[in-house]
Amino acid sequence: MTALTHDRLLELLSYDPETGVFTHKRKRGYRGGEIAGTYGKERYWMIGVMGKVYGAGRLAWFYVHGVWPTNEIDHKNQVKTDNWIENLRDVTGQINKQNQHRPHKDNKLGIMGVSKNSNRYTAQIGRVKLGYFDTAEEAHQVFVAAKKKLHPEAFISVI
Repeated sequence: MTALTHDRLLELLSYDPETGVFTHKRKRGYRGGEIAGTYGKERYWMIGVMGKVYGAGRLAWFYVHGVWPTNEIDHKNQVKTDNWIENLRDVTGQINKQNQHRPHKDNKLGIMGVSKNSNRYTAQIGRVKLGYFDTAEEAHQVFVAAKKKLHPEAFISVI
């Protein structure tokens, strides 16, 4: 199988960097302007090109920058189908995992970095316990402050 080159990608698809949408150019079996791709694994937008399936975020990066991303593509706003170029960044897996905006599904309180132990609340980032607090809000504030300090390159939003 021939590797996808930047020139070949530009020949086959159009990309709107403001919307993140790829469309087919008028080629075999495609009418020009048809949206390229479909929902794929883990709800990412996937696009088949030359017999191989690519994540639209990776293709967008390649399309705009002319080189493949060296790491993972992170969607800053956490919307896996939002592939406008300003929403994408090439980051390590470790940094990508730090870009979490919502609590884990098993978080019973629904507050990032906070769990309840008896009558108190624990703030925790990763495996590091940050302390015990009387309210969930206090614990969350400590979590957010620690996240900003420990992970300054992560896209932070206070939940």
